[in-house]
Amino acid sequence: MTDTRPTTVFERVWNNRKELLFRSDRHEVLAAVDIKPKFPLQVVVALRYGTPGERADFDALPSYMKKRLHTVADFLGQKILANCTEEQRVIRHTEGFGVPDHPHITLFAAERGQGKDLYNGEPLGLEVVENTLKVLKFTDTQPAELEAELGQIY
Repeated sequence: MTDTRPTTVFERVWNNRKELLFRSDRHEVLAAVDIKPKFPLQVVVALRYGTPGERADFDALPSYMKKRLHTVADFLGQKILANCTEEQRVIRHTEGFGVPDHPHITLFAAERGQGKDLYNGEPLGLEVVENTLKVLKFTDTQPAELEAELGQIY
């Protein structure tokens, strides 16, 4: 029997291994490369499920779910920071209007004042996506390290 319920964009990403940097089946959280980035090293951290077609608010999530998202975002933020230029910082945007039915965190490298352009302009293209996948790829041990950290959240 096929599941015919509506899905959010991040629920579809859950099963698309080529976009994923990290996926925890146990803790139901993912980190994926943004396939329409406006900035270098743009990634998204989201839970496995959203509320298809309905408004979702990050601050309405249970505390443990928010902590899971922030834990994965912190881990990726360090990886992004290690690849920032001297002029760049890691920008963390919580929730976002781009996917209103699925709470998430977007992270990217940007220079002062650029963060306001998250919803403006054209995406940077496939080359930036491929570079992000390459630069932020997890080592063999990092998924287990992050799983262990997520296991400490209640």
